[in-house]
Amino acid sequence: MPFDDEEDISTMSGGTLRHKLEETLEQNRSLTSELSGLRALEVIQQHGLSLVEPTDLVGVDIGQLEERAREIHEDRRGMQEKLARDLLAKRGFEGDELDRQVEDFLGPAPDSGSHADAEAFDRAHKVGVMSGQPTPVINPEKLTGLQAIEWALENKPGKRRR
Repeated sequence: MPFDDEEDISTMSGGTLRHKLEETLEQNRSLTSELSGLRALEVIQQHGLSLVEPTDLVGVDIGQLEERAREIHEDRRGMQEKLARDLLAKRGFEGDELDRQVEDFLGPAPDSGSHADAEAFDRAHKVGVMSGQPTPVINPEKLTGLQAIEWALENKPGKRRR
């Protein structure tokens, strides 16, 4: 097993071994925390769980992130719906009209995997990997004098690009 200082494990003192173990454990905790935060953000974005923050999932096992995020989202969605229902009922809405107003106020409940946020995330990801040349920052129509001449010479149609 390689070590940073290339010492043989059999010649290391107990204190040195303990120190290396503690460093490794701390590094593992740090990496696990970072990975779970990134994974939590990915789960939230992919499934459109807009009512969940990555900080809500701190300390949750990576294998349980999606399930816990859905639970938190559903709990918060229920609280929002109850609050909206109470407020709209105080405004005089009842029955089917109350249901329609709540639905209109909160928007449709997210379906599993087909939420608009998840679709927007996928579209943004696809746009991010598209190739092509960026739009020039300089608007040639607004250039004058020497700058216009330089731009025209640089961008003339017959010029070979490197």
